[in-house]
Amino acid sequence: MSRWVREFLDDENQGLDHLIEYLSFRLVMMRHEQRISESQNSSEERLAGGVTAAGSSGPGTLFGKFSSGGFSYFI
Repeated sequence: MSRWVREFLDDENQGLDHLIEYLSFRLVMMRHEQRISESQNSSEERLAGGVTAAGSSGPGTLFGKFSSGGFSYFI
């Protein structure tokens, strides 16, 4: 195993714990984005009488900052 992998996984750095926290946070954000997208699509269909407008764009991507253990992740 390479040195950086050992350092990443050691108890002091808790890299694996931080990675799991980040991925869990990202999953929550992706699910939230999906709900927003579905809600917007449903609203557009109701407004258009069941037909969505041509050329309509999807929802914007949500960005955020996630901090864990002194590290900050921007998504």
